[in-house]
Formats: sequence, C-alpha cells, structure tokens
Amino acid sequence: MLEYHLHTAFGYRVSRMARGIERRFEIALGRYDLTRLTWCLLSAIGHEKLRRPSDVADYIGVARPIVSRSLRAMEQKKLVARTSSEKDKRYVEIVLTEEGQSLLETITPLAQSVAEHFTSKLSAEELAVFQTCIDSLSDKEADDLPSI
Repeated sequence: MLEYHLHTAFGYRVSRMARGIERRFEIALGRYDLTRLTWCLLSAIGHEKLRRPSDVADYIGVARPIVSRSLRAMEQKKLVARTSSEKDKRYVEIVLTEEGQSLLETITPLAQSVAEHFTSKLSAEELAVFQTCIDSLSDKEADDLPSI
C-alpha cells in the first residue's frame, strides 16, 4: 500500500490555510450580514469599477446566474442599483448606491486587516516568494475550472 499522510499532503495544507483565511474574514463579514460573495461583488463594482454583471462574474470567477441572483438580493438591500441603456434595454449597468459605497468603505479596512493578520507572519521576502509561488501554481489552472 502506498504511504500517504493527509496532514502533510500539499493540497490538504493549502486548503486548510485558505479555509482559515476565509473563516476569519467570514466572521468579520458576519457582523454586517455579508457573505464573501457579496463582498467580492461590492469590491468588483466599487474598487474595480466593473459595471456589467458579466464582467463582474468573469472577474470574480463565479457563474453568471449566481452573480445575477446575488445582485438582485443586493438591489433589494439597496446596496446596488441597475440602469438600462436607452439605446439597448438588454444592456444593464450596475453601480453602488450611497449605502453600498458606505458599506464598501467600512468593510475594506476589515479585509485589509484580515490580510495583514496573515501576511504579517511572513517577512517581506517570504511574502514575495509566497506570492510568486501562488502565481506559479495558479498559472493556467483557472482556465480549466468551471465557474463556482
């Protein structure tokens, strides 16, 4: 039988680390009744200035129907507003409302704080190497994965 130790397996360790980061951020977001997906949408629209739902979906790597449902829920919470083009009613643009922008400004420092919690465990050199490793391991992998 082949020898295998789960707790030393590369995939397990990376997944466990990622889950720890996710969980810490989810706890912070929970105080504002937000999910990581809602945060990603707020960030894509507010920080990245993406306006089309399809562009947002592609940017965060989530299936378009999931983004559409989430945007409808965010619209009901008055976090985003949709507008249609006068020329082409099929073209929808999304913007943050004042409430959405305010929430983004509140949550952004929390996201930065969570990142700082983990990155502060590494020296600047270690962090640079780690980010290079992440890039190398991720290279062309997302192309083969279905959207979430």
